[in-house]
Amino acid sequence: MAIDKDIISGIKDAVQSCNVSFLVGSGISNPYLITLGGIEKLLTEIADDQEFDENSKNIIMLSLYKNYFEGVMLRNCDAFLTKDENKDAYNKVLNNYRIFLNAINCVLLHRDNVLLNKQINLFTTNIDVFFERALVKKNVMRNI
Repeated sequence: MAIDKDIISGIKDAVQSCNVSFLVGSGISNPYLITLGGIEKLLTEIADDQEFDENSKNIIMLSLYKNYFEGVMLRNCDAFLTKDENKDAYNKVLNNYRIFLNAINCVLLHRDNVLLNKQINLFTTNIDVFFERALVKKNVMRNI
């Protein structure tokens, strides 16, 4: 697949003349952490459903929360405490973060514009330790 030279040129011009920001979502931490999927929609549908009594709704909603807690929050703690048995998936995701940060670093190093700071803004909706771990490994300063 050939990449259009005009597209590459446009991206280069944008990087040279603009502030660059990335919004990173939950998919970047997969396969180590599950994504939310449609949990918000399911919770709303269950709350609005008239077929179930309140006790049944609570059981269903709590099972969804439990699945999220075990798939994201607890695994995140396991990774932070280095207790997780699934190190291959953890290392793969951490390596993907490092590759992403290295690519950003290359962009900044080759930025010729002296009027703009050599910085890129990273925003994430993730509740995980991967950015922090990757940034610490690279000795990068960060603002939270």
